[in-house]
Amino acid sequence: ISVIVPAFNESESLEELLPRLKKVLVGISHEIIVVDDGSTDGTVQFIHKMAKTDSAMKVLVLRRNLRKSMALAVGFECARYPIVVTLDADLQDRPEDIPALIGKLDEGYDLVSGQRDQRHDGLLRKSISWLFNCVVSRLTGLKFKDLNCGLKAYQSEVVKTVPVYGQFHRYIPLLAHMAGFKVTEEAVTNEARKYGESKYKAIRYGGIWDLFSILF
Repeated sequence: ISVIVPAFNESESLEELLPRLKKVLVGISHEIIVVDDGSTDGTVQFIHKMAKTDSAMKVLVLRRNLRKSMALAVGFECARYPIVVTLDADLQDRPEDIPALIGKLDEGYDLVSGQRDQRHDGLLRKSISWLFNCVVSRLTGLKFKDLNCGLKAYQSEVVKTVPVYGQFHRYIPLLAHMAGFKVTEEAVTNEARKYGESKYKAIRYGGIWDLFSILF
């Protein structure tokens, strides 16, 4: 399993996340690819320190903040195992839910996306997310309740096929579906952010143009 963790100013979260992730991966051939997206808070120094004690950990550092899609694209390019998992560094999605997603892949799916039933976000953010998912479902026919959950599991062919740029990361299940891959959702636990602040605005207009780009 290749686990890709995009991180931007998440040194405190990573200090807790990485040991928990290692426990989940005990007994499994794996690599952990941490992609630093131009952090300025000591994240780079911390992950380099961790990598010195863990041969399964890889560190990729972007020269500046290029945002999540680019961080994932770089991680996808370097992933070498047949199963790929993406997990945000902010601890809102739990590494302990990874086996459930892998189990769905074993049922024959190519992509399994986490579905956060009880999100620990403000009302505005949850409302915008609900509207976004409804619009995408109506325009594309893909009946997903939570396209933008950062916790996903993929067969490696998916990440090597689907293009990721702009803000396409939130449309990866849609792109995979359009490419003929079998996609589904699996319920996961969402937790309140423990460290720092969210790196995403509640209202993000750029994703609208990316949706038009995909559709047309």
